[in-house]
Amino acid sequence: LHDVVTLVNALGEIGAQALVLPPYFFRAAPAQGVYAFMDALLTRTQAAGTGIFLYHFTEMSTVAVDAGMMAGLVAAHPGRMQGVKDSSGNLGSVLSWLAFPDVAVFAGDDHLLRPLVA
Repeated sequence: LHDVVTLVNALGEIGAQALVLPPYFFRAAPAQGVYAFMDALLTRTQAAGTGIFLYHFTEMSTVAVDAGMMAGLVAAHPGRMQGVKDSSGNLGSVLSWLAFPDVAVFAGDDHLLRPLVA
């Protein structure tokens, strides 16, 4: 957590935003633990004001982020959650993020472009 906080604060100092992968070194971490990590990160980087994008890529990380987690983070940290990149390859998963109109949604799989545009 310390290293991520340091990097996110540095990004905030130059006006950049951060794409944050959940703490994947804890394989298949429970949702409560991932939420606690993200909540702590947002709390400790509040002064820098860095916009945060969640990275949902369970194939690589084995750690999921979901709409429930996003709802909690958006409520607890207004304006900080800027978006999500969903590389699951699952159309339903990507569409689930649309429940958050103030959050940008990026699909990390090119084969989803056509159905998303439709």
